[in-house]
Amino acid sequence: MIRILCTGDSHTWGQGVPGILEEFDPPVVAGDLRLASFKSNGYVNVLRRVVENITDSYSQELYAQDIANIYQVKYAKPCAVIENEGIEIIFEGSVLRLEVQLSDCIMRPEILIDQVPRDVPQLGAAQSENVYRLFTFLVEEGKHTVSIRAVEGKVLLYKVESYGGACAVMNSGVGSCPAKRYYEEFWSDHVAQVEPAIVIAEAHTINDWLTGETLEEYRQNLAELLERYKSLGAKVLLLTVSPILGHEILDENPVPYSAYVEMSRKAAVDADIKICDANTIMSLCLNGLDEKTAWTYFFDDNWHPNERGHAIYAELIRQVILPEIKNSGGNAKWKQQK
Repeated sequence: MIRILCTGDSHTWGQGVPGILEEFDPPVVAGDLRLASFKSNGYVNVLRRVVENITDSYSQELYAQDIANIYQVKYAKPCAVIENEGIEIIFEGSVLRLEVQLSDCIMRPEILIDQVPRDVPQLGAAQSENVYRLFTFLVEEGKHTVSIRAVEGKVLLYKVESYGGACAVMNSGVGSCPAKRYYEEFWSDHVAQVEPAIVIAEAHTINDWLTGETLEEYRQNLAELLERYKSLGAKVLLLTVSPILGHEILDENPVPYSAYVEMSRKAAVDADIKICDANTIMSLCLNGLDEKTAWTYFFDDNWHPNERGHAIYAELIRQVILPEIKNSGGNAKWKQQK
């Protein structure tokens, strides 16, 4: 399987497209760690549909309410509560992703796939409600059974994702997250466990600009992130971030946003990786439009593109990623020539 991992901030997560915020109950908070569904037209979902449509690939998702209903366990919004007796879920494919919420109590889950125990650590008590952990397991292609139970405490299961066939497009975006925080806090469960063949690295630019990282700090942090992706043996594509509306200079940061975008390009050149320059294409689309028209045409808010913007992200990535898939040496079976 060719595992394609999309990383970045809230743009990657999917913010800006219709319906995505309404998916969540309780409501979304800044930097929400809950995985978004496959339903919206965020660019990762659009890209996944494209890849699955032209290759022999598929994906499935199960949410906590579905799990609670199917397996007759308690539902404590937003998670299914799994206790010592546990549950068994049958899935098909070669990648399994589980997302659990940490609580104010110690939790020690036991996870077996086809009766083989998987290494899962004891999870400490959380100091915030927005604390979730991702676990990714790689298996042989086929039908499998995952058994989940609580050895200690209760397992709060939020979501199950599975991927099979030739390719998988996975979303590891974390909102409100600058580049350095991403590799310091989310590297293991959002990236390394996936063992990606291809990484589409959205450049975190807005959040580094908002947090006031200097241009040099941003360059160094993004360069470190890109080198970490390369160290996994992955082919890396840098996705530049969309233009913004409103002021490019903040009271607390005298450096304009556009300078950070240009620094992301320099980091990619230094790392010798391909650039998918969405910022340039989107800027051309907005050229000549007044702010009100630009808002209607392209933006959900000042810092997030709408569905049209996400479609541009997805199309530009598609144009670069399909040749990468074909040249990856994997076993992708093409349904039709593109």
